[in-house]
Amino acid sequence: MKLQIFSAKYSLGFAGTQTTAGQANEPRKIMLTIRKAAVIGAGNMGAQIAAHLANVGIPSILMDIVPTELLPEEQKRGLTLLVEAVLERMDLKTALHAKIAAHARPDALVTTNTSGLSIAGMTKGLPQAYRRRFFGTHFFNPPRYMRLLELIPTSDTDPALCSRCSGSWSRRA
Repeated sequence: MKLQIFSAKYSLGFAGTQTTAGQANEPRKIMLTIRKAAVIGAGNMGAQIAAHLANVGIPSILMDIVPTELLPEEQKRGLTLLVEAVLERMDLKTALHAKIAAHARPDALVTTNTSGLSIAGMTKGLPQAYRRRFFGTHFFNPPRYMRLLELIPTSDTDPALCSRCSGSWSRRA
């Protein structure tokens, strides 16, 4: 079957052929209503595809496959900011930050994008050096249009670090 996209607002149309007893192959349109979509692969294309589906009113889930370790060329890229934006579940966030603390560069900033969970609770029990460079970032939705970012330090966050980030990020807007 050949995939064609028709102009019906929330439907994808498939043009195919149907054979019934005594009839020739006649093309017909089969409309399929999409109620919810999942995109696997949260890279550049996957994220944009999920955003496009959401923009036309199709609820979309964006998922990714996480590698068990970084390749040597990925380790050398010099990551200086890591923004964690996983599902709003404290158990997931605390487990992930324990892994990040063990592998992130010692000078990398680490933030969480949350609006309802305890930011300090996510790093409880992690090394002080990690907690000093950790804070919350609340990107307002949709982040590509809303040029509004809230920085949320914890009592362990280095105040000078937040101040420098605030000045740096506001100049780029």
